Amino acid sequence: MYRIIAIGLVVVCFTLLSTTALPVAAEPVANELEALLEQGKPEQAYERIGEAVQANAELQESHAFLMAAGRVCAAYSKLDPPINAGEGYRVRLQAEAVECFTMAQQAAEPGSEQRRAASSARQRANDTMGRAAVMAFEAKRFDLALEYTRAIMRVSPEDRLGPVLTVRIGQSTGRDDLQLEGARAAVAARLPIPDYYSFAATLEANAKTGGGLGAALAHIETGLAVAPDDLKLLAERVRYLILTERGADATAALERFRAQTFAQIEQPARRVPYLFFLGLYSEQLGQPDAAKGHYQAIIDQDPKHLEANAGLGRLLIDEAAALRRQEIDLPLSEAEQSRQLKAQAAALLCRARAHFEAIHDPQAPNSDVMVTLIQIYGQLEDFDALRDMQAQFDRYRKERRF
Repeated sequence: MYRIIAIGLVVVCFTLLSTTALPVAAEPVANELEALLEQGKPEQAYERIGEAVQANAELQESHAFLMAAGRVCAAYSKLDPPINAGEGYRVRLQAEAVECFTMAQQAAEPGSEQRRAASSARQRANDTMGRAAVMAFEAKRFDLALEYTRAIMRVSPEDRLGPVLTVRIGQSTGRDDLQLEGARAAVAARLPIPDYYSFAATLEANAKTGGGLGAALAHIETGLAVAPDDLKLLAERVRYLILTERGADATAALERFRAQTFAQIEQPARRVPYLFFLGLYSEQLGQPDAAKGHYQAIIDQDPKHLEANAGLGRLLIDEAAALRRQEIDLPLSEAEQSRQLKAQAAALLCRARAHFEAIHDPQAPNSDVMVTLIQIYGQLEDFDALRDMQAQFDRYRKERRF
């Protein structure tokens, strides 16, 4: 009975609250509630709220009373499980606690003591909303969880829970717009989570609701303002500068990324993930020699690295093709130079062959690798190897292995 009265009266007090001076009678009641909490009696404290409001309506205007009431609601909701309460009741209690703290903050006067109390109330309210959001999310009540996360992002944008949980809600419901909402909130709050800037950029570039490559690059720039030496963000900046066709800026960004990679990581084996992007972006920016150097450095650490072998092999094939074009353009009188160019091109193709053969795995065939090998064998006129690879390719395709 008292619990029902208490819920109703506490909710009513939210709508009637004003910012007038604190009633003198409020402090003893607040102290009584705090004492009951210290004694481990949140049930009695919760019932006492209803009794006190019924006896003295002016408690509705008391910062001290509302603070204490909020703590009571929060403590009562954390009982496992609350007496005679299911999950829905627990969440409702969390909501009551949030309202108590929020209204208590509004009731605080501008004095320094009240400001400190209001700040404490805000933090407690945020903690309570966070617990309620997580509980609702775990109960798969995503709409309710979203209400809480949006409240957190509105009231405490610096709290990472709001953006992070909003993203998770979006992932759980298959909604890119919610993922983007959470990621944008993380960026706007400049949260110290570098991965979220990359994530936000990816969503901006790919999601239907995204702002495009320009918005993606802006997120990366914001992330670098927060974490200037983060290697992943430095690599992403190069990528988006290339995609937005800002070649000169991309080249400068690549040099910065390269310098930071070698400055921050001393062990060659640990550089491998970043060396690949250095190679790829060098290749895209027309720096084939630099790209080959980075790919070779990876292969020195991991001889069967798929992307590095494919990247280096591809560059060697391109270089061989350029030599063959030169050879074709020579006049007939330049037979010796033509022979030399053919030999150089064949040597490059043999090196490319070795790289692609290193990553050809019959147990896990890669169609692109096999097609490239077939082309190389044909250019080298190694017809036995060509027939064998073509037979493998046809068999694997028939078996639907790729």
